[in-house]
Amino acid sequence: MRAILTAAFPGKPDGTVTEKIADYFQRHLLPLADYVLDIHAGGRTLDFLPLAAIHILNDATQQSRCEATMRAFGVPYSMRMLELDSVSLYDSAAEEAGKVFVSTELGGSSSTAKAPASRSAACMVFSHMRASSKRMW
Repeated sequence: MRAILTAAFPGKPDGTVTEKIADYFQRHLLPLADYVLDIHAGGRTLDFLPLAAIHILNDATQQSRCEATMRAFGVPYSMRMLELDSVSLYDSAAEEAGKVFVSTELGGSSSTAKAPASRSAACMVFSHMRASSKRMW
């Protein structure tokens, strides 16, 4: 069975390698972060329009912080998603810990990091870190 790290949360300290990594993220790295960014590209087979996405959350303050971070990413498209099956997911673990979580899709199709999209992602991450003086994982 092939384990997917983003679906192995909260993990197990005595589990498989993937579960151990998830446990380490859950217990050691997430508590240090204020923001969690999940940056994707479509790879060789998909070509995504640059977008940033967040989940619809019950906590209005956390939702507002996620919205602001999604807009700050500066990509042409954004999306709000209602997570229907959030069990064992990294994004759910981050949100349950009160973190700002934003996911992105930035290009693809033979070039996993097209120059404009990758520059946009890098610029946003570093400028947001400078402006907020926060840590991201």
